[in-house]
Amino acid sequence: MLIKTDLKSNHAALLRAKLATFVLLFFSIPFVIYLVSCSPKTQLEKLTNAAPPLYDSQTNQAISATQQLLIPPDQIQDNEFQPNENFPALEQMSTEKYWMSPATPFNSATGLFYLYVDFAGQQHNRKDLEITVLPICEIQGKSVPCRKTNINDQGYFFNISTSQQTEYQTLNANQSWLFYGHDFEEIYSIPDNTQSLRFMVKANTPEGLSINWLRLSISENPITLQQTSVMLGSQYIQWFKYALIFLPVLGFLMFHLNQGFESSRALTIGLLSTLLFTVHTIIWDINYMVFGCLLLSLASVLYCFGNSLYRLLYLTGFLIIAGYAQQKFGGFNQAFFTQTTLILIIGLGLYFAESKDQ
Repeated sequence: MLIKTDLKSNHAALLRAKLATFVLLFFSIPFVIYLVSCSPKTQLEKLTNAAPPLYDSQTNQAISATQQLLIPPDQIQDNEFQPNENFPALEQMSTEKYWMSPATPFNSATGLFYLYVDFAGQQHNRKDLEITVLPICEIQGKSVPCRKTNINDQGYFFNISTSQQTEYQTLNANQSWLFYGHDFEEIYSIPDNTQSLRFMVKANTPEGLSINWLRLSISENPITLQQTSVMLGSQYIQWFKYALIFLPVLGFLMFHLNQGFESSRALTIGLLSTLLFTVHTIIWDINYMVFGCLLLSLASVLYCFGNSLYRLLYLTGFLIIAGYAQQKFGGFNQAFFTQTTLILIIGLGLYFAESKDQ
């Protein structure tokens, strides 16, 4: 027999099993202790140690290092400072401790720039950190405070506090906290003859709070933490529109291969669908709609010739539009259905019209 059932064999097998279990525990326990004691850092712990990359929301490109300024935290502490828009801004910022950036050349075709501030650190109480930034336009050797474009707040000071837009992580049984403040952004105007920008920074830092890093970033467009999908931008939109030239080329090739159209009905429906989606490809200014409508146009050309590949192309185009519309509008809401319903109805119409032809 292959399976031994006598007492002696069972006793030997049990000893071997105990020995194997002991060896496994001997080697696994130190490994488990190591994993527990050296657990991977959380996302917030990583952010408090190093500033994350930032992106231009329009071009989807990373913000250049020349457009970012890391500020020494020990040079900005002035716990008595209270900005007042009714008094000269430069004189207020020049008292006590402050940090002045080097001149930063910056050209803006729109006459505007976006100022983005983020920071991270650790604190042993829940008192708020307050930071004040004053952008300065250097005009022919003179320093002039830059003015905000906000209709409701056309002052000069950019006031930031950890009471807003700040993430916290508890440490040491609720006795200390990591914090990460981000998405503080303001729009400023630049006079035409501005040669460069400077920035003055002050901070009211509570006792028991330390700043690990503090960064100013500037851009001609809004700044974001997340790199958006290429399809949600407009960077390559002209290349997609140039691809419309392949529609007549595809039509000529299919006509040559099939020696004609599927039917007059298919030709009429296909041409109307092609015309509609070609117009949409031209007029839209966001990549996913332009690319999706381009695929729908190609599918409509194939429909004229009864080529079953039109189904795959049409479905791909619809899914691209539906997927990115869901991201853009934040769910399946009215805007999403407004953008996708007509495309779905046309697709179903093409399919059922094809079934009648057959």
